[in-house]
Amino acid sequence: MASMTLIRDIDLFDDQDLLRRITLTSLVTLGVGVALVVAWLVSGWSHEQVGPLWLVGAVVATLVSFGVHELVHGVLFKVYGGSKAHVSFGARAGMLYATAPGLVLTRHRFEVVLMAPTILVSLASLVPLVWGCPLMCVVVCLIHLSGCAGDWAFARIIHQDHLVVTCEDTDRGIRLYGL
Repeated sequence: MASMTLIRDIDLFDDQDLLRRITLTSLVTLGVGVALVVAWLVSGWSHEQVGPLWLVGAVVATLVSFGVHELVHGVLFKVYGGSKAHVSFGARAGMLYATAPGLVLTRHRFEVVLMAPTILVSLASLVPLVWGCPLMCVVVCLIHLSGCAGDWAFARIIHQDHLVVTCEDTDRGIRLYGL
């Protein structure tokens, strides 16, 4: 097999344009969510008692969703990388992250690592429906989705560049390689 050539080295924390796009995507997602919640409340569909206890529950569920989101990334890094994956977690520039620096995965596996938390955690946010809390469910899901913008940006970059064969996780972003 031919050696891989570095196509792009993305340093998330130094790429101001990428950070602006991620922030804008996050704010638009949150704005759409707020509009949906307001429409829901104005329409009278929600019969939940929204008070201090509800607010505490929503905050706790949202914080848990962010933690579980990063754990899903970490688990998938380990599943795909095995003993080569040394996963760590952190926070920087207002973002939580999971990283496995030096781990190289195929583009498709890396896309799975990036997108799985969006899907799995959003579905898990439906759990409050069991307790009769549809509004809380929607609020937690929408806030979680607004926090997925960085993953979506990386997945979009990888998906749109058909020359990318493998992706390397770094402690500052990702490196994309092709033939």
